[in-house]
Amino acid sequence: MRGPGTNTSPKAVRFDDDTLWVSLCDGRTIAAPLAWFPRLLDAAPE
Repeated sequence: MRGPGTNTSPKAVRFDDDTLWVSLCDGRTIAAPLAWFPRLLDAAPE
C-alpha cells in the first residue's frame, strides 16, 4: 500500500557483471541477478 506522495518510479538503472540495479525515486535500490534475464546477461555492452 502506497502512502500519499510516495513515488516508486525508477530513477536510474545500472549493471555490473552479475547484477541489474534499479534506483527508485523514493531512495531505495533494488537488485536482481542478470541470470534471471538471459537476454541482458548475453548482451553486448553497447
